[in-house]
Amino acid sequence: MIRDEILGLIENHTYNEGETIPSDDEIAETYGVSGPTAHRAIDLLVEAGYLERRPRKGTIVRTPRISQRYGTILQSFDDEMHQHNLVPRTQVISSHKTHASAEVAGSLRIKEGALVYEIVRLRYANDAPNVLVNSFVPLDLYPHIDDVDFAHESLYAYFAGQGNPVLKARRTLIVVKADSYFSALLDVPAGDPLERFSTIAFTSSGRIGEYSVAYYRGDINAFEFNTDVVSGSGESGDFETDK
Repeated sequence: MIRDEILGLIENHTYNEGETIPSDDEIAETYGVSGPTAHRAIDLLVEAGYLERRPRKGTIVRTPRISQRYGTILQSFDDEMHQHNLVPRTQVISSHKTHASAEVAGSLRIKEGALVYEIVRLRYANDAPNVLVNSFVPLDLYPHIDDVDFAHESLYAYFAGQGNPVLKARRTLIVVKADSYFSALLDVPAGDPLERFSTIAFTSSGRIGEYSVAYYRGDINAFEFNTDVVSGSGESGDFETDK
């Protein structure tokens, strides 16, 4: 089958991730089949997640989805990527002191206008942008946080080093569409789905140490969740991620 032939070329890296493969017409000519037959073979690989059709760019080889446990365990992004034999990298887009908005203050359970430290990080897997994370940290909990280079330091490792580690977190997931800002940073078409996780992290002191919003690319990430039946109610309670 043509599908199997092309899949073999993907698996042996004749066609590499992000590379544009020949057009349907070129494939039809190469294999001596009709245009609709070639088109269907490519559609099957698109449906299986190996290829992606992009307007004005042609058909490209997709990056395999990264199966992540972000929703169920507390683990650094670097450790998660290393487990998948991927090379992680973090780019700090911005980091500065600011005054907490009503949303941030409510999430951190502090007064509106209180000083917080905001860090925006773009995190890569094998040089492909994977997730954009916007974190807010109460400055009174970690007054020297602005001395840290978070391009190379894990936020939660820093918390632990300060004697006030994160013990558990509550995360909420919704799906949103990429606007022009996320399209440019995450290298996805505008309108593509993003998995938006909001996180409230609880520290050993009993305070909330971080409120963050993370936007994961929907095309290269998959998330695993554990589910339990709650006896008697048939409904689960608040979801918490425990370390």
